[in-house]
Amino acid sequence: MLPVILGISGPSLSSEERDLFTKHKPHGIILFKRNCHSREQIIALNRSIKDLIGADVKILIDQEGGRVARIKPPISSQEYPNMEFFGKIYTEEGRDTAIQKTEQNFFALMSELKELGIDVTCAPVCDLRHIGAHDIVGNRSFGTDTQIVIDLCEAALDGIHRAGGEGVLKHIPGHGRSMYDSHLTLPTVDTSLEELEKTDFMIFKALANKCQYAMTAHIIYSCFDHNNTITTSRNAIDYIRQNIGFTGMLMTDDLDMKALAGSLEENTEAALNAGCNIALQCSGNIKHIASVIDAIVKSVSSSSDFTI
Repeated sequence: MLPVILGISGPSLSSEERDLFTKHKPHGIILFKRNCHSREQIIALNRSIKDLIGADVKILIDQEGGRVARIKPPISSQEYPNMEFFGKIYTEEGRDTAIQKTEQNFFALMSELKELGIDVTCAPVCDLRHIGAHDIVGNRSFGTDTQIVIDLCEAALDGIHRAGGEGVLKHIPGHGRSMYDSHLTLPTVDTSLEELEKTDFMIFKALANKCQYAMTAHIIYSCFDHNNTITTSRNAIDYIRQNIGFTGMLMTDDLDMKALAGSLEENTEAALNAGCNIALQCSGNIKHIASVIDAIVKSVSSSSDFTI
């Protein structure tokens, strides 16, 4: 399979998508609201994806709860709360209660996704919240306390795994200090490595062996690299592997985001060359999909790590 996760255009596979995925089988397909119209339709879509690409293809979705939830009632049984909700339980009702409720919440959330044929939810958000930073993380975080975020991320992953699914650690090594939304522009963080290792990075180090997937932050950390984002920086990804200790599948955040200045082809090649395992491209635009696939074929056709 190609090391790529792709968005698709609508509630069923188009003929162009079928042709392309028959020739080049992606590691995964990620669903969005545009792909999710009813329970029956989602189940049929996911079955058709697995029938075409193979049973091993992963179907993913951004289903955190709160403002990031691609599936909502009446398709889902409930609106799941954001992660800040559980952080408040931790401070008001205690650690044990918060851990139990977080685990139960994510077990229920993932159980519903599994019923629909979805394998992976892109959660939990492991970013430490920083008051005064951009709200792109905001209440998607479990809070401003490092230990609370670690405890509740572990509980969320426990619930996801108990339901038979997989989560994604995001956005490694941390997005909470960003003063800008990386969907729209390029953020830079100038905090010292010493401070980061006591705070934001500590969370991902504690969770490094708890999850198969992690998603990079499209942010420049000047302690690693003044010119390249985490996604495209060999220095940063070496640090994630060697110091944070994440050895699983490292995926990019969406390669369409404005924080990345190059073309889709350039960004795809740069991310894979820097050490990311999987490129993520979400638009569902067939021309974009073809461009990313072409770039991946060129980049990894000689690699023994992937089958093309």
